Amino acid sequence: MSIGLDELKDEKKIELLLIEDNIHDARLFSENLINNYYNEFEITHTSNVKTGIENISQKSFDIIVADLNLPDSSGINTFYEIKKKSGNTPVIILSGMNDSNLTLESIRSGAQDYIYKGNYEGDFIYRVVRHAIEREKLFREIEQRTIKLIKLNNNLRELNFNKDRMYSIISHDLINPINALKGYTDILNESFDELTDDEKKKTAATINELTNEISALLKNLLLWSAANTGRIDYNPEKINIASILEKQSEFLKLTANNKGISVITETEEMYAVADKTMIETVVRNLVSNAIKFTNPSGKILIKNFAKKDKVVVAVEDTGIGMEKDEVDKLFKVEENISKRGTNQEKGIGLGLLICKEFINKHKGTIEVTSKKNTGTTFLFTLPKA
Repeated sequence: MSIGLDELKDEKKIELLLIEDNIHDARLFSENLINNYYNEFEITHTSNVKTGIENISQKSFDIIVADLNLPDSSGINTFYEIKKKSGNTPVIILSGMNDSNLTLESIRSGAQDYIYKGNYEGDFIYRVVRHAIEREKLFREIEQRTIKLIKLNNNLRELNFNKDRMYSIISHDLINPINALKGYTDILNESFDELTDDEKKKTAATINELTNEISALLKNLLLWSAANTGRIDYNPEKINIASILEKQSEFLKLTANNKGISVITETEEMYAVADKTMIETVVRNLVSNAIKFTNPSGKILIKNFAKKDKVVVAVEDTGIGMEKDEVDKLFKVEENISKRGTNQEKGIGLGLLICKEFINKHKGTIEVTSKKNTGTTFLFTLPKA
């Protein structure tokens, strides 16, 4: 039943659910609030847990006041049932003087407060109810702020990891090839006339290799930095996945042919909603990675297929594969996964970190399966157009 004054229902009132099977206590409690604070409360009364839970399912309440010993439930289980259904709605316990242990157990389990039955005089229950509502609001605000602080702290920790990784790359992985490059240019500058044509060709080839390595590393550093700081453009559109796979495989076939590796594409016309530049980068990095870790005469298969509302792209190779502990480290910025390829190609894992950042941007997934000395498969998903 609902107890209130119809003529005042146009005002926003506090919605209170009273679960009490003792009609005398229910009436005294309700009359105290209605008679003294008639324009602030709308009270819904029920005498058992079953009906109370039905009310909670049908209506949003600001506060619940409940006796724990009812016809269809008794003890702390009554509180648990009510709290499970009421979520963040504050609950106040109506308690008898001889139920102090049960009352304390309820408070420890999350009840906001308690009222001893019969203690309904003055503004006592009004203050208990209002304070319970405000405490719950304050608790939720603190909870939300705590979640934000934890998120900020995690972001800060990740930024520190990224900064440290960046310093490590610049101080070691970038400086080393630059110093090597300087050494070879010094040789050409100081001893050009003394070098044979064959020595000059070898030096020029080494310089070209070093500049390509530095260029690729700088490009990945810039992409990784932009992705981590939100400074990279994200422009999703309807794109032809098959076309991208064919184009990128063709682009990298020369590198693969130089190692005697076959690149095979098995594509079908399929469209995804994605940023074209990002996905081209992901495919290029995954195929380059496969070439790097595949031995001469090996094979790389690039294919796509549909799975429910997703487009799936797979890059499979017959390369050297990885142990499980290596796989587990692949997408972790804090892990050092520097590893040379089958032709001693340099790699520091930045390309895969970029792949993960870009696929996450599309709310897709990227995963890897690998077996040592057998090969590796990378799969990533995109939303189907």
